[in-house]
Amino acid sequence: MAGKEKDSAEKSREFEGLILDLKKRRLGLSPDELSNYGFLMYGYYDCLDIYHTKSWFEFSPIGMEYADYDDESKSDPEVTKHGSFFDHHPIKLIFPSKTCQEEMEQTGFSFEPWRRESQWKSNENKQQYPLISILQFNVTNDFLTEYKTPQNCLRQVAHGIVHVAKHIAKFKTEDNKFDRKRFRDLNCGLFQSIGSQDYVLLCRTHSWEDVFKVADALHAWKFKVQDENRKTDKIETAAISNIYLTPGISTAFCQESKMNINDANIEAVIRLTLQSGKSLKDLSMAFLEQFPQDKDKEGIKFHVLHGRYDGAITSLLPIYRTLNWFKPGQMLSPDSELFKNFLVDTNASIRIRLPHCEQFADNSLCPDDSLCVNRSVASSIGEGESRNQNRFFDRINNLETWVKGDFETDFLCKHKLHVRQSRALHELLVLLSNLSNNPHSNDICVILLDAFDSLRQNITYLITKVNETEASQAEEYLQYIEDGIRDFRDYVGDYLISLAQAERLFIEGLKLSHQSIASATKLLFAYNQVIRSLTQLSSRGSDYSYSFVVVSGGCDTTGAHNLFDYDPLPDEDNKLTENRLIVIQLSEMSVFNIQGTLFRIVHEAWHYCGDRLRGERNEAWVDSLSRSISKTLSVCFFGSGPLIEKVLKKTKDKSLKKKVQQLFNRQQRKFFNQLNNELKSYLKDQGFCTHDEIYGMAYRDDIYAAILGWLQPPVNERYGESEGEAIIRSFLYQNQAELHKKVAEEIKKVNEKSKNSIQTVSHQNLELYYKVFQILQKQDQAMPYKISSFIRSCLTMLCGNFVCESDIDECLDSMQMGEKLRESTKELCLNYDIGFHCNLMYEVYSEAFSDYMACYTLQTTAAEYILDMVYEDWDIEVSLPVQRLSILRIGSVMEAMSGQGKEEWPAEREVLLTLLQEKYEQLRDNCRWLENRIDILQLRERVDTLLNEYKYFQKLRISEPLVQYLKKCGDALDKQVCVYPAREEQLQYIRTTYEAAGKLTQRKVHDQVVEGLNTFLQYWIDLNNQADKAKMSEAKEE
Repeated sequence: MAGKEKDSAEKSREFEGLILDLKKRRLGLSPDELSNYGFLMYGYYDCLDIYHTKSWFEFSPIGMEYADYDDESKSDPEVTKHGSFFDHHPIKLIFPSKTCQEEMEQTGFSFEPWRRESQWKSNENKQQYPLISILQFNVTNDFLTEYKTPQNCLRQVAHGIVHVAKHIAKFKTEDNKFDRKRFRDLNCGLFQSIGSQDYVLLCRTHSWEDVFKVADALHAWKFKVQDENRKTDKIETAAISNIYLTPGISTAFCQESKMNINDANIEAVIRLTLQSGKSLKDLSMAFLEQFPQDKDKEGIKFHVLHGRYDGAITSLLPIYRTLNWFKPGQMLSPDSELFKNFLVDTNASIRIRLPHCEQFADNSLCPDDSLCVNRSVASSIGEGESRNQNRFFDRINNLETWVKGDFETDFLCKHKLHVRQSRALHELLVLLSNLSNNPHSNDICVILLDAFDSLRQNITYLITKVNETEASQAEEYLQYIEDGIRDFRDYVGDYLISLAQAERLFIEGLKLSHQSIASATKLLFAYNQVIRSLTQLSSRGSDYSYSFVVVSGGCDTTGAHNLFDYDPLPDEDNKLTENRLIVIQLSEMSVFNIQGTLFRIVHEAWHYCGDRLRGERNEAWVDSLSRSISKTLSVCFFGSGPLIEKVLKKTKDKSLKKKVQQLFNRQQRKFFNQLNNELKSYLKDQGFCTHDEIYGMAYRDDIYAAILGWLQPPVNERYGESEGEAIIRSFLYQNQAELHKKVAEEIKKVNEKSKNSIQTVSHQNLELYYKVFQILQKQDQAMPYKISSFIRSCLTMLCGNFVCESDIDECLDSMQMGEKLRESTKELCLNYDIGFHCNLMYEVYSEAFSDYMACYTLQTTAAEYILDMVYEDWDIEVSLPVQRLSILRIGSVMEAMSGQGKEEWPAEREVLLTLLQEKYEQLRDNCRWLENRIDILQLRERVDTLLNEYKYFQKLRISEPLVQYLKKCGDALDKQVCVYPAREEQLQYIRTTYEAAGKLTQRKVHDQVVEGLNTFLQYWIDLNNQADKAKMSEAKEE
C-alpha cells in the first residue's frame, strides 16, 4: 500500500501542460467530423482537441508529432494523415505550480477536470457540462510592471477573476455573499500561456451565459498605478488589454438524441459562403424543404451579407435546436446533401442578450479593496490607457517622417532610384503603429523600434558614403542599402506580420506563417531580452551599437545574419564607430530547448558585441598560425612519408630502425622550431601583431601574401628567379628525399623528347605516384592507415600550395580513381594550402572565442557545453566532426574553462563522459521521440576521440596562445562587469536563468519546470518595462 501511495505522490509531481488544438477544416471536405475531434467550436475555427502532456518538449513541433497522447483524446490519425484541416492554432498552456493551484482551488477554481479531460466523455458529464469556453486574454503593460513576476501576475489575475465574479448576481447568495459553490460549477481553470496570449481561462459548464458575463466584467477591470506626472497620486488604468472568447460544445453531446441547454438568452449566428451558381434564396428554400420542423419564420431569418461571407442565418430558437443542424446528415454537417450542393464554408457564432445591466455595489472591479476608487473620479479614468497607446507614437512618427522625407524624397528620388524600398519600410511601420495601440504591445515595439533605429543609422551612414565617393564606389554602397532593406523586410517583416496575425483582430484571418510564432511568442520575446541584456553588460560605449532581433522558422540551425555586412571606416581621428543590425534565426525545434538555445544565441551575439581584445587575438592568432604552418612544412620535409616507411620496412635491425626514426624526428623538430621562430618574427615585423582596433578579416589576405613573400627568396636563390614562382606554386612542399629524386629521373626520361609545362609534368607526376602506390598496396595488404599518408605526401608536392581547386580537379580527372578515393585525395590536397591554414586558424579563434564567452557568461558545465551543440542538429557527425576546427575549438574551450567554471569541468575524460551520459539520459527520459536520435555510446566515443586528438595540438603548443587569449577575454569581462553593479546583476541573472532552464528537462518535477520557465519568462516582463526604464533614464541624465 505504501508503494502505491509513493507512486501516486510521484505522479502528482509530474510536469503538466495542456495543448488546445483549434482547427479549421479544408473547404469543401466532407468527413464525418463529429467522430474526428472532441469539440465543435463556434467562430473561425471549426473544432478543438485537448491534449494533456507530461513533457515540456511535447510542446515543440516535433514533440507534438511524436507525442503519445491518450487514445480517447486524440483525433483520428487517418483524418490527420490526409490533411482534413488546413489551419491549426495550437495554444500551449502550463498548469500553475502545485502551491498556486491549491490557493486558487480554495477560491473556486478547478484544475482536476482539465487534468483528466477524458472523464468528460462519460454520459454523466457530457450531459451535465456539455459546453466549453476558452477565454484568451492579455494583461496590460502597466499590470506587468505593477506585479513584476510571472507567478505574482498569475495570482493577481486569479484574484481579479474571482472579484469580478462576486459582483455577478448568479454567484451571490441570498444574503449577498459570494457563492463559491456556484462559481466552482463553472469548472474554471486558469493557465499561463507561452504564446501570444498571456493567460487562458477554460470553463466547462451547462450555460454559456454565466461565462460571458464574467468575460464582459473582465473588460472593465481596472487597478491603480502610480502617475508619472503626479508623484503622490495614483491613477486608475485597465488590467486587461483584450479578450478573445471561443465557445464550443462537446461532440459527444451533439450526438445525443436530446440536447437540453438552459440558455434562453443565447442566439445563433451562422455566416455562409455559397458555392458558385447558388443564391441565398435557393439555400433558404432548400433548407425549409429539408427541415420542415424549423419553418418558424419568427425564429429563423436569412440575411444577405456584403464582404467575406455571402449570407447569414440568425436564429431566435433555443440553442439546442440550432445545434441539431451540426449533427451528421443535418444542414451544417459537411456530409449532408444540402452542404454538398450549396455551401463551401460556414462560420458559426453565438450572441447573448443580457436582460439588463447589473449595477455593482461599489462601482469598482479592482481585485484589491484598498485600490478601489469611485467612478466619480472621472478626470483620471483613461489616462493609463492613453499613456500606453501613445508611448511609441513619437518614435514611429519620426521614423515615418524619415522614410518619406530624408530617404525617399531626398535620396531615392534625387538619385532616380525606385521607391519600392521606402514603400516597403513604410508599410511595416504602419503595421507596427497599429500594433502599438494595444496596451500589451511593449515587447514587440521595443524590439522592432530598436531594429528600425539601427536600420536608419546604417542607411544614413551609407547615404553619406554614396554622396562622398565616386560613382564606381557609390554603386557598392547602393547595393548594401538595397540588400539590407531586402533582408530586413524578409526577416523582420515576416516576423511582424506573423505576430500581427496572432492578435485578436487578426486571429480569424490568414493561416500563420509558422506555428511557433502563435504558440511560443513569449519565448521569442524572452530570447530577445536576454540578448539585449548581454549587449548592455558587454557595452563598450556609445560608439558601438548592436541591435538584435531573434526570430524563428525557416532554418534548421541557429545562425546570425548581419543585415548590413560592410566594414565601417574610421573617421579622420582614426576612431571606429560600429552600428550593427543582426537577426538571429532559430529553428522551430530549438525554440523549446531553452537551455541549449540560450547557449547558441549568446554564442552568436558574442561574434559581434563586447570587447574581443582584437590586438591580443591578433598576436595569439599569428603565433598559432606560424606553429601550424611550420609543423606542416616540417612534416612534409621530414615526416613519415613513403621514403621513411620504405626504409624502415627494409631495415630488419630493430635498433637501427629506432635510430632512423629518431633521426627523422630530431630533424623535424629542429626544422619546425627554426621555421616557427623565423615565420613568427617575420609576421610581427610586418606589423600583423598590432593592437589596431580596425583589424578584421581583410588582414588574412595580407598575411597570406606575406608568407608567400617570406618563402619566395630562398626558393628563387636555389632555382633561379625565372622558375621560382612556378616552383612555389607547384612544388612548394617538394621533399628532396631519395625516392622523389628517382621519380624525377623517371619523369625526365619520359619527357626528354618534348618540352612540357610544369602543369603537364605535374599531371604525369601524379599518375606515376599513383602507380607506385598501387604496387606498394599489392605488396602490403595491411596498408589502410598508409593511404592518407601516401596521398598527402604525393599531392602536397605535386599539386602544391597554390593550385586552385579547378586545377586539382583537372589533375584527378586524368586518373582512374574511385569516387571515394578521389574525394579524399582532393580534400587532403586542399587541406595543405597555406590559405587554408590562415582561414582555418581564423575560424578556430572566432568560434572558440564565442564558445568560451558563451560558456563563461552562462557558467555552463562541460557536459552542457557538448550537449548544447548536439541538441540542435541531432547528428554527431554534423555537430562534432573529427576535423581540426572541432578539435581545436572544443579542446581549447575545455582547457580554458577548466578551473574557471563549475566543478563539472573535470580534467579526467572518464568523469566528463559519465556526466555527459547522465545528462543525455535525463533528457531522453523526458522526450520519448529522442530515443533513437543519438547513440550515447557513439557520442562518448566521439568526445573521447576529439580530446585525444587535441593532445597533439597541445604538444606542439599550437593551442597554447589560443587558451591564454580566451582566459584574458574572461578576465576582461569580469573587470568590465565589476565597474558597474547593474551589469554584475545582469550577468548573475543570465547565469541563474541558464541554470533554471535546465530544470525543464526534469519531467517528473512540475514545480521545477514551472520555476525554470518563469525565471526565463521574467525576461519577457522585463522587456515590457524597457520603455519606462529608458524614459526614466533619459530624464535622469537631463
